[in-house]
Amino acid sequence: MPKQSVIERRWEAGTPHHPEAIRLLKAMAKLDTEDEAGFKFGGDGDNGEILLYLLSEVLERDERVEEGPE
Repeated sequence: MPKQSVIERRWEAGTPHHPEAIRLLKAMAKLDTEDEAGFKFGGDGDNGEILLYLLSEVLERDERVEEGPE
């Protein structure tokens, strides 16, 4: 069985995006006045949605490291 990507795992589990990921991506999209990055947030598979999944994972992993072992 092939290993699932972080994006597939989060999507299939219905894991919500990290609030900071949403804030950061919206801020970046607002700064992209020439639409060079072309962030799209309309649904699964859009580049903005993929970035939200990835950034959410990074932020959550960072938080787990900061919290340390339980």
